[in-house]
Amino acid sequence: MRRRKFLATTAALLSVPFSGCSDPSGRLSLENVDDDETLARRYAQTDDQLDDDEQRILDDAVAGDEPELNGSQPHFEEGPYDQRAPVAHAGSYYNVSHEVVETYQYARYGVGLDLNPPEDFSPSEGAIAVADLPPVDRDVVAGFFPISDDHPESDGADVFHMGTYSPAEEAESVLVPDPEYDAVTRDGATYPVEIDDGGSVEINRYRYETTRVAATHAEMAARVRERYLFTLADLPEDEREIMREAVQSGRYVTEETPSQAFVDLLDRFRPHRPLQGDGEDYGTWLVAFDGTVYLADVTAPLNTPASESG
Repeated sequence: MRRRKFLATTAALLSVPFSGCSDPSGRLSLENVDDDETLARRYAQTDDQLDDDEQRILDDAVAGDEPELNGSQPHFEEGPYDQRAPVAHAGSYYNVSHEVVETYQYARYGVGLDLNPPEDFSPSEGAIAVADLPPVDRDVVAGFFPISDDHPESDGADVFHMGTYSPAEEAESVLVPDPEYDAVTRDGATYPVEIDDGGSVEINRYRYETTRVAATHAEMAARVRERYLFTLADLPEDEREIMREAVQSGRYVTEETPSQAFVDLLDRFRPHRPLQGDGEDYGTWLVAFDGTVYLADVTAPLNTPASESG
């Protein structure tokens, strides 16, 4: 029987969005991904894109456990390209799935500090050192420090941080819902505390499992090529020149009004499935050119004339 591990946290979802959009100038960027490992790892989520919770989920699930994690959204919902892209782990590639096993209502509070209190301020309910706060309060308050030199200065609390509290954490807290102290101290300074009720938020308990989809870099790369790869061949010389420049320098940028050759070259990408993007104004494609496979980031210029090829 597989063990179940519970990881109590509300960490945010990792997301790696595509940054392309229409630009006054058209752009074509090429990245050589001819090598199996390069293509496979470029397509998948990798260790450097995972936070600590995601790494623990992956390690435990691959080992045969069923790790569980609290959060407002599940992890591993998006990859660098397609949603639910596989995750690389020790040379193999896995899909990560989840199910909701329980739902809770957590309380949210805005915890604010007055970073420039009046000189004659004296806490009426007492003060507590930041280091002496219960962990759930300390995690929220510690985010105020070190204090920025350009922090806002106003009457009352200058900055608020939102804290999310489970029922057990609320019972442990000395700041919410009814503060036992109205100030905190750190490095010899005293800061008034203000608490705002932020309502409630639904937190799910997710259980994660993995399914291996490729045992090697070569197998993963083959799956990606089968799904996305197309070849640019028999190009007119002016379009070949654009591709050659992008190969040599890594990118090609048009004038504000692009050449007809660039417009026609862009039209050769559009019928094919992009890894990311709308496939019209921008996108990332997997393309073979002169025997080498590239990831091509293409952005259509705003002033695109009518194509002569379509």
